[in-house]
Amino acid sequence: MSLFTRLMPFFGACYIIMSLHSVANELTPDPRIHQGRLANGLTYQLMVHPYPKKAIIMRMQIAGGSLVESEQQQGLMHLLEHMAFKGSRSVPQGDMIAQLEKLGLSFGSDTNAITEHHQTVYQFNIIEGSQDKLTTGLMLMREIGDQLTLTPEALAQEKPIVMAEIREKQSIELDNYQYQQAFLYPDSPLASRLPIGLESAVSQATVAQLRDLYQRFYTPERTTIIVAGDIDIAATERQIQQSFANWQPHPQAVLVSDDPLPTLTVQQELRADSFFDPRLPTTVTLGMLQPQDVLADGIARRHRMLNDWLIRHLLYRRLTAHLPEEDMGRRVNVALFEEFKHGLRFELSLNSAPHQWRESLTLLEQTMRQALVGGFTEQEVNRALDLIEQDIQHALAQPLSVNSFGLAEQLVDFNARGLYFLDPKQEWALFQQLKPSLTASALHEALKQRWRGEPWIYLTHSQPEEQVAKQLLSVYQQSQQQPISAHQEQKLTPFAYANFGKPGKFIADKRDEQAGIRQLVFANGVRLSLRPTQFELGQAIVQLKVGFGDVALPKSEGLITLFQRSFVLGGLAEHSYAELGQILAGQGLAVGWKLSEQGFNDAVSVRTERLRAQLGLHTAFLIAPGFRPEALHQFRQQVREHAFSRHTNAETLFWQRFAELLHPEDINYALGRDQELLKRDFSEIAPVLASAVDRGLLEVTIVGDIDESQAIQAVAETLGAIERHPLPITKRPVVARLPELPASRQLSHQGAVDSTALAWIWPNLDSYSVEQAAKILLLDRVLQLLITEELRVQAGMSYSPYTFHSSAKEPSELGYIGLFALVDRQHVLSIEGKVDTLIEQLGSGQRIDADLLARAKQPLLQSIAHVSNSNGFWLEATAMGRTQPEYYQRVQQIYDHIAAADIQSVQASAKRYLSKDKCLKVITSFGESVD
Repeated sequence: MSLFTRLMPFFGACYIIMSLHSVANELTPDPRIHQGRLANGLTYQLMVHPYPKKAIIMRMQIAGGSLVESEQQQGLMHLLEHMAFKGSRSVPQGDMIAQLEKLGLSFGSDTNAITEHHQTVYQFNIIEGSQDKLTTGLMLMREIGDQLTLTPEALAQEKPIVMAEIREKQSIELDNYQYQQAFLYPDSPLASRLPIGLESAVSQATVAQLRDLYQRFYTPERTTIIVAGDIDIAATERQIQQSFANWQPHPQAVLVSDDPLPTLTVQQELRADSFFDPRLPTTVTLGMLQPQDVLADGIARRHRMLNDWLIRHLLYRRLTAHLPEEDMGRRVNVALFEEFKHGLRFELSLNSAPHQWRESLTLLEQTMRQALVGGFTEQEVNRALDLIEQDIQHALAQPLSVNSFGLAEQLVDFNARGLYFLDPKQEWALFQQLKPSLTASALHEALKQRWRGEPWIYLTHSQPEEQVAKQLLSVYQQSQQQPISAHQEQKLTPFAYANFGKPGKFIADKRDEQAGIRQLVFANGVRLSLRPTQFELGQAIVQLKVGFGDVALPKSEGLITLFQRSFVLGGLAEHSYAELGQILAGQGLAVGWKLSEQGFNDAVSVRTERLRAQLGLHTAFLIAPGFRPEALHQFRQQVREHAFSRHTNAETLFWQRFAELLHPEDINYALGRDQELLKRDFSEIAPVLASAVDRGLLEVTIVGDIDESQAIQAVAETLGAIERHPLPITKRPVVARLPELPASRQLSHQGAVDSTALAWIWPNLDSYSVEQAAKILLLDRVLQLLITEELRVQAGMSYSPYTFHSSAKEPSELGYIGLFALVDRQHVLSIEGKVDTLIEQLGSGQRIDADLLARAKQPLLQSIAHVSNSNGFWLEATAMGRTQPEYYQRVQQIYDHIAAADIQSVQASAKRYLSKDKCLKVITSFGESVD
């Protein structure tokens, strides 16, 4: 991944304050990318990449999105993207998705498209690539180019689907975004041209309107074909030339250069506005809009991008350092980016308690003024430059650390922003030449150039207030009158947990040669399992599981919620959370401890060279957790603040309550009612964690690009060194109970009034065996195809209905299969009837034929064939290796069972798992919460 996407998610304007004549004025794309341009203007980019093995990743990028629409066309570019899969001259209506599925591409995950403000991108991910499949993929892309039939029949079928998607995406958050855009850009299409579109415009769309957009904006000059993966460059280039050379633009085609947006001007008047809704968190934003020159990619633009990243990073560090301890977990954001060549947008925002927005705005104003007046220190700048340098050095050492999927997406992003994809060596040379110019004084001048004129202020607030715009202006102006002190660089305290004593010794060492898994036990009982891989070079995954000792987890409602949200925010005994952020900045370390019925666990991805530091951080949280009062204070404050906001989305609420729905008898699975959450305290967790670390089972699994001896030494110096008194290991039986079935549950949300989530769940206790796991996996896929056809394609009542499943990893563990649909409340009864009928027909074999079975099996088989080529698979197999040594072989066994499955076996699975008397039905609708 390039430095300028890793460190620069946005890019903006910059005043060039030095002469760069000593640096070459030309940048050249990464030589690994073979680029070409046909006579008709179509561009292609080809790249050979070995990971994932055999995969071919294809993108068709068209420079045209919602910003090219007129007022009456809002949403029609999005509708046109949908119509691309509804038939062309060589592919009859309804055949394109089926063809892709038979190639092994699942619709949604492997085959998809997206419409954005400035572009439309079609995505084909061929997991099991071949020359024939590549040829088919290019043929389908060529059909999308200018061969779409766009029939009235297909349009009538697709309109309800897009309208359902628009309704599904409606939310109070989207309303707030649109209101803010209108405030910021009152005279620009950016205020109204959301890619999703308007239901009213889509409902009235005609074939003539779509064809007009199609002919004007789907042109070769606007199109880039990207192919990355296991390909032959010369053969792929010939195919592109043969397939696309005859594509000629329509006489009405609009050139890319004819897509201007109104130019911004420096604002001379302080402005403020607000949006109120009790379901939203309180956030105050201080920002600046101004024009900037659009630069072609080159030295000057890269210099500007580096300046912008440094300014953004330094202000973020300043702002987080200024937060009071009790607010250290608040969301802080500093953004500096170009808004679609419209101009520069620079903003600082801070989430706050509803009654503290005035203090938050004052903090934003004074943090920015402090930097504008006093600039930055060389010490701050040098630390930031060190981060950039470390990042480039990692890219140099591990040039293959990004897979073909990531490379294709990076190319799409770079193309959209008019940037070259650079080789890490060129990035390093460029950075070294620019580095002398990136001084504190230069960045101070650049900051002043970016913050010119008068800012704007925007408040998202959960509580309405009178004349809030005047209040915002008044608070800002009063803050400006207050004196500010010069920035005082805080002295960083060394990490207090670098040494855990004498390294531990392992007393058992066992290797499974066939699986490639090594298992060790240290003298203090820590169990380590290792599995070296080469799937992600320079990366490793560390997983820790800490089972309970002799202190049981209390049956307290909301206790797990407290731990998940606030344990890490409690910091360590010697370091607050905020201090840890300063000490560990740029090291790429993380913790995300979770608590469950089985114990404490965490899994993080880390650069291999930082494995020792990551294990040290994990160890510190186990033996010296902070449990600081400010973290508990913030947890309780957020419970009060989010009483409405956490129930604003029907789908989110369903999944938040999912574990509780499956385990209604166990209060620890409950998310927690507000009044119970407010009673929870760290004192309930501290003795449980201490006992678990001292006396429980402590397992470490490390998978990835590792040196075994170095990984063992890292564990020996950290977890293996701590004093423990583990209890004898006894296999804790997994005792799972089915909820009472059949059953119905009703949940209430406070989001969009018409939004209703429907879910059908079939829990089971017999999915542990390989055979049954395979049957559930295939049944899930068959059910997905059928509900997509029934609810999306035929009825147009749900945009993205989906299935979900889980097979037990232990005997008698709870498994399940289910389906979910987000619908308009007026369609609830109709959807319920359709699903009930579908399930009944599936069990009787009426809906299954050879074609459907092939479409279900092929993507599954290709995915399963490659699943073992990932760190994620080997993490699970390695962690399970002590109790189930043959676990890694399940993949091949599941593949064999699915390959052998026939119509009768799928019918039998449906009868076994999807019966009415085994179903838990959940309806999540708008209404007052009864919780």
